[in-house]
Amino acid sequence: MEWFIYYTYPKAEKAISKEFEKKNVEVFLPLTKIKKKWSDRTKTIDAPLFPNYIFIKSNKEYIYTIIKHPKIVKYIAFEGRPAVLKDEEICLIRKFLNHCKNIILDQSITVGDKVKIKSGPLEGFTGTLIEQKGSTRFGIKLHELNQTISIEIDLESVEKIRFMESSVLK
Repeated sequence: MEWFIYYTYPKAEKAISKEFEKKNVEVFLPLTKIKKKWSDRTKTIDAPLFPNYIFIKSNKEYIYTIIKHPKIVKYIAFEGRPAVLKDEEICLIRKFLNHCKNIILDQSITVGDKVKIKSGPLEGFTGTLIEQKGSTRFGIKLHELNQTISIEIDLESVEKIRFMESSVLK
């Protein structure tokens, strides 16, 4: 038995995990906490650490049965063969999650928000978030330089500028 990686339809990971667990199939869906903001409230929720991916332990001959599930798009392949994770790699992800379980990702910063860089070589610069790829790669239009750059920066190093502060920006 090996851990195979499956690509799912958006927001289907938890439902798939529950369905397979009911069938006594070993599933690993690493979850992390994120802050989700709606127009009327902010809430901390459990979300997949790797969106659209789920790990299922099975024999190789069951891969084609598993991908027939209506919420699974495909299995992940590498060089034409199904990608496999070792038990040690699954354990490593679990250890990371156990060690970092108090980390909460704040996803309340969205494209179009005015932001200020709080730390690092660009500390103090303000701009508009024009693109966000993952949780660490941002495209920011820096007003002070009148330039748009794409930077690798921790989400904790960027803060959303509130309405009163943003009125100073041009």
